[in-house]
Amino acid sequence: MTQRKGEKALAFLYRLNLAAERAGVYFRKSSKKREQHLRQFVRNLSDESLKETLQSHRFKKVADLEYI
Repeated sequence: MTQRKGEKALAFLYRLNLAAERAGVYFRKSSKKREQHLRQFVRNLSDESLKETLQSHRFKKVADLEYI
């Protein structure tokens, strides 16, 4: 899944979260699944400066991304 043209990063995160939940990926409970999910999000961002910023952070939960 990639970020759509003109789509805000937060909207993309919500869309990716929904798709993962519908696919049965339990990224909120498993740290390994969460890391994979967040890597997928960062890898597919279109904003290069945000991508660089997020690559250097570690997140304990997906909701922490909403406040950056």
